[in-house]
Amino acid sequence: MTQLKDQETFFHRWLRAAKQDGKLAFDDVETVCIELDALIKGQCFWPQLFKLEEPLTDAQKHTIASNTARLILSRYQV
Repeated sequence: MTQLKDQETFFHRWLRAAKQDGKLAFDDVETVCIELDALIKGQCFWPQLFKLEEPLTDAQKHTIASNTARLILSRYQV
């Protein structure tokens, strides 16, 4: 688990590049990655894993992705 947690993900690279380009402002990339992960897994992983909800449709996936991106951008966009 520690190895998985310590791996650099696409989110890490994307966020660092956006910060370097002056598009996003945050203090700790790991915190933002945790927030992104929680937003996505909270709607797209855990409910389906525990069979609390049906698998998502493509439209639902698109809506969740769009809403998550807007939420993160509204918080961190410069």
